[in-house]
Amino acid sequence: MLRIDPNHIDPRQWTVVQFGNGWGHGVIGRSRTMSYDFGSPTGLGPAVHNTTANPIIRTIGGEKTIGTETSFSVSTTVEAGFFDTMKVSVTTSYGRTWTSSTTFKDSLEITIPPGYMSWLELRPVMRRVQGHFVHVRRDPVSNVRMWFAGDVIAPGLEGNLADVIQVREAPVSKEYARFLKSAAEKTPGTVHSKDGAISLPASWIMDSLGKHATSTDVAKVRGQ
Repeated sequence: MLRIDPNHIDPRQWTVVQFGNGWGHGVIGRSRTMSYDFGSPTGLGPAVHNTTANPIIRTIGGEKTIGTETSFSVSTTVEAGFFDTMKVSVTTSYGRTWTSSTTFKDSLEITIPPGYMSWLELRPVMRRVQGHFVHVRRDPVSNVRMWFAGDVIAPGLEGNLADVIQVREAPVSKEYARFLKSAAEKTPGTVHSKDGAISLPASWIMDSLGKHATSTDVAKVRGQ
């Protein structure tokens, strides 16, 4: 059986079809293992930096769509057939539903101390499926089988694991505050409020401030 790049499969030949008289085609997923773990932290919406001398109240949060990742390349022209194959494979092997992407959305009103930055951070549960896929083309005189293999990762819950959304809060040094202010002034899309607070993408600051930040689950902040 020959190995194939999935992008070389005709998009019309992903669906399993039997035409009769020995004709047919399709891609069959053969999942071997499924495991679950938390994905990389990602920001929901902007981070807010309180540059004032007093506490401020702000609503932080937003939404983030996290999609399927593969260890092999899947182009936009074949992804519809690939996701259909994944749905069938996962349902058949594990009795689980499969979606190609999930949109996470949340917001929360909080008090931000002077000199601090706050943001919402998501840690989604991600499922990893390991297996291989077989592409079959059959006619009355030949039966061609080609395959590709790898890992497929997408959001998905299981057992006691649940997506975690946390309020993150970190002090901002004077030096870093000057850097943020300069960067914000030069970058479209950042917001400067009348009281001096600055809103900018959480992705800018998660790596630099994350190790100094405290975390509180959103459910605890809401008193749930």
